[in-house]
Amino acid sequence: MESPRSRRHFLISALALGSGVAVFAAVTCFGSVGFSFADPAAESEATAAAVIPFPRPLLGEIKKIEAEAAKDHSTEQLPAKKALILNTAYANLPPQPFKSETAVVGLAHPENYRFDTSKKPSDPKYFPKYFPDTFKNNTITVTPDSRGLYDYASKDEVWVDFANHELGGGVFGDGMVQEETMALSMPQLADAAAIGYLTRTKGKPGPLGSNPTPLVLTRVHRTIELDPALYAHGWEGMTVHLVQESLSPQNPNQDLNVLAVAVEKISKGPEQTALDTLDDLFNTFVAAYTVAKDAKPNTRINTGPIGTGDFQNDPKTIYVMQDLAAKQIGGLDIRYWGLTTAEQKEDEAMVKKIVDNWQKDKDKSMTQLVLLAHECLTSSQKCS
Repeated sequence: MESPRSRRHFLISALALGSGVAVFAAVTCFGSVGFSFADPAAESEATAAAVIPFPRPLLGEIKKIEAEAAKDHSTEQLPAKKALILNTAYANLPPQPFKSETAVVGLAHPENYRFDTSKKPSDPKYFPKYFPDTFKNNTITVTPDSRGLYDYASKDEVWVDFANHELGGGVFGDGMVQEETMALSMPQLADAAAIGYLTRTKGKPGPLGSNPTPLVLTRVHRTIELDPALYAHGWEGMTVHLVQESLSPQNPNQDLNVLAVAVEKISKGPEQTALDTLDDLFNTFVAAYTVAKDAKPNTRINTGPIGTGDFQNDPKTIYVMQDLAAKQIGGLDIRYWGLTTAEQKEDEAMVKKIVDNWQKDKDKSMTQLVLLAHECLTSSQKCS
């Protein structure tokens, strides 16, 4: 079997002989909206912000859920609870006449962040366009925050939505984890989910089975706060009345921006630090931080251990790959939620080890950087 190192060195040799990196056709990445924001003529890596239609898509979904609730005779009454939460959030928007200004920004060049797995890893065209470039290792700031749940207290900051491939995940169904609780408390985010945006291209499950199409939604209102007791399965055993009592109006509304990013679901064990996993994570986070910086320059980004719950990603690996991706973009101020100072110290030691190995290597590409991350995270003897 070909080793990861021989795979990388074959690639670099091919590039040295003059093999170019193909520019792929733009991928239509926005589901049922019926159009793509990809603009081949754009100079920026982000599209111009497009105001989303509001509130008709959201109200249409609420109507469907209410119809389900009317026919539901189960003890859990999940549709009735979801309709209640969504209606409460919508009712707590500013008084009429209210005009939503929420806009969506996507990658102008999603083809630049595409793995072409129809090719072999020895083919330069297998990798995203920028992977052969020199890793920039720019300066960033990462501040840990040990609290597990966002407070959204700072106005106009960017908050990472741990998204599903389909924006909103189970917001209109039986979901009640990070993304769903965000959408349930933010009518415009739920509205975008009703429209049908995608945060990854169509593909197959697992690392490199699809490619990232992260989204930034600007000028989003957070209108209610959900009691943490509702989280995960907590809401299922509550009565509708108790769910209602677990909702607190957010007056005034909190104004924020959402960065929707989807990582892949993997298996615990070796797949957590497998080379394909790290390639996918690095590429996903570079794409996400690129569109976030273009859409909201000089704005703090709030993130955390995305994909480390049901998706079974390793927390250290997620921190390390986010950190390396942010260093490629540079100039980012990041607050990392659910992380203690002691945990950050340990994770940063791993980042430093990887970067130190990269600095000593003759190959300065991002292709090689991810390989070095793989060697260090798997405690390979090749990582000194």
